[in-house]
Amino acid sequence: MISDYRLLIVVMLFMILLSTFLHMPSPFGNPSMYSDINSIYTDLFIGKKKIEEGGRWYVEPRDFAIPYIHYKFEYPPIIGFTWLITTSISNVLSENDDEKVLCNYLFQSLIILYAALLLVTDVYGIAQKLKLRWQAIYLIAMPSLVLFATYNWDLIAIAFAIRSLFYLLIKKDSFRGGIFAGLALASKIIPGVIILPIVLELYFTRRFKDGTKFMSGALIGGLIPYMLILMAAPRGFHDFISHHASWYLENSWYVMFTDNIWSEGLRSLSQALVALSIFVFSFLPIKGIYENRILVKSWLVTAGFILFNYVYTPQMNLILLPYLALLAPSEPLMIYSFDFLNGLIILLWFSLSYWCSLLGISCEGGPWVRTSPTQWIAFIRCLLLGLILYQTLRIWVSRKAILKRGRFEEVELA
Repeated sequence: MISDYRLLIVVMLFMILLSTFLHMPSPFGNPSMYSDINSIYTDLFIGKKKIEEGGRWYVEPRDFAIPYIHYKFEYPPIIGFTWLITTSISNVLSENDDEKVLCNYLFQSLIILYAALLLVTDVYGIAQKLKLRWQAIYLIAMPSLVLFATYNWDLIAIAFAIRSLFYLLIKKDSFRGGIFAGLALASKIIPGVIILPIVLELYFTRRFKDGTKFMSGALIGGLIPYMLILMAAPRGFHDFISHHASWYLENSWYVMFTDNIWSEGLRSLSQALVALSIFVFSFLPIKGIYENRILVKSWLVTAGFILFNYVYTPQMNLILLPYLALLAPSEPLMIYSFDFLNGLIILLWFSLSYWCSLLGISCEGGPWVRTSPTQWIAFIRCLLLGLILYQTLRIWVSRKAILKRGRFEEVELA
């Protein structure tokens, strides 16, 4: 097991730099893999199409522009804030279009690198202080880290969530822990779902003051950014919400049960299952001390959200890796297979015709449909995540507490 902090930092630095190289925009990079960062910038500041033309702009395109106000931006407010900064600087520093794309990408990569180093620092701190049998390699040496670190901004969101746990469990600062949980919610909804089980756990164990402080911090960090967008840019806020609420079934297990990836029925089923999983996992009696219960419930609600959501993009695995490292809830082969298959999705997505030709099968309909090998792999990945969740429940759920309906036992697992 890699346990030396300096080695962890060096490996994480190398992995993020490798990811930065892989997604470097053309003509500066080769293989120049797809990145949302480069795609959105190109759409906005190179394509410059107004929303009526199928683009993003609400107004006439300009170099200094505010997301949500001047153009459609489908990511949460914290990401929008970093995007405003890097695009504004990039548009000033360079006049050449290719150099603008590169400049913005490198600035965004620096922010992601900083988030990654904070993440590995906090994971290390939590594991050491709580004396967990953790596996750092599940965080720093996984395919998803290289393939998706600079694909978009999920690493920033999970860094906020883990920092929240670090302040709550290690620093014993529930207010700041709440603020970071709120910032996670304001960076991406999924990592922020840890707020509910944490607040419930604090109140169930009679930590009323800490529960109130945490909830107050979460409201400040999570609610204010969204309210600012709603007040400053009602149209932008509406388009942000509707974009996600009406998205298709993407790489989720629901795809295998329909020929219509825009199925409203399956989307509604997904939303119901996500809500049910968060509710059930938040109330489950978990074995171990208070800190362990917080970690396990945070993992359960996060993984449950991703598993039952109708959108399970490959980059979402970045949100799961820190929990896999801290809790190591399954056998190494299963965890590596799970993430390896996740990495294959993007590799097949943009080269599907080649692989279909090699296998002698039809790729009609593209990588989105259930007859595509991409979706077969995504389905198996979902099954493996379900098995990992099941193994977590077998290890950590207190059957005794369920039967007695009693209070949680303050007993650490042997």
